[in-house]
Amino acid sequence: MALQSMTGYGRGAASSALLRVEAEVGSVNRRQLDIRVSLSRALASLEPRICAAVQRRLRRGAVSVNFRVAPRDGGGQGARLNLEAARGYIKALRRAAAELRLRDDLTAQALLSIPEVMRYESAADDPEAVWPVMQRALRKALEEAERVRRTEGAALERDLTRRIAALARRRIRIAALAPRVAARLRARLAARLREAGVSASGREPEIMREAALLADRGDISEELTRLESHLAQAGARVAQGGETGRLLDFLCQEMMREINTLGAKAGDVRIANHVLQFKTELERVREQVQNVE
Repeated sequence: MALQSMTGYGRGAASSALLRVEAEVGSVNRRQLDIRVSLSRALASLEPRICAAVQRRLRRGAVSVNFRVAPRDGGGQGARLNLEAARGYIKALRRAAAELRLRDDLTAQALLSIPEVMRYESAADDPEAVWPVMQRALRKALEEAERVRRTEGAALERDLTRRIAALARRRIRIAALAPRVAARLRARLAARLREAGVSASGREPEIMREAALLADRGDISEELTRLESHLAQAGARVAQGGETGRLLDFLCQEMMREINTLGAKAGDVRIANHVLQFKTELERVREQVQNVE
């Protein structure tokens, strides 16, 4: 399974005898799946179904879903009289007219001016009529968005593979310089002893302990080993693909921690230069990883 980007866009359309629905799905990177649906008030009850459909296809990213729903050639439109509301309004008006001694001049025409009595409805406002058409349009939009995400994911895979290989080569260069660290520390200790007028020929315990401490502080072998392991895991997961963005992000954090420790312990100019180059490239990897699902 190839890597998949979290950036994508898709459109889909579907029609019935009464309706035409257009759907748009756009997504950008986000640590979790965050779905935002834009619907008319009449169709708001469909949002849970839409979110469930998106969740079946996408795992991470900020996803926006928009719909345009319209009747076809006026189909499905009509007026509806709310008789129950009309009876309530008329009863209340006649009671008020009687109490105020007004003439009862209500007519059928007056019903048209009473709020909520006459409603003009459309199939485009009926959730159950709209959903089958909306579902087809949404499926097409999601399929197109996924194709875009896969295409960008393939580009991300190529780029990450190249950059991880560059990091591995940089680690090898640092490892080749690692023996210099111990030799430099031994030379520094010897110089300090000469400056203090102390001979190390007797191998006093204090001198041996200091030498051991210096060697331990300058030993970067553990950091190099962990970097090698993290790089191997990152390369393998990029090749494996699938939902690997979170793991790659974690591995990048661990590599940054190891290279910082390594640089602090080594205290060598040439190694410091390689550490700086490693961190610069690792930051580029992290930026790319932020867009991997």
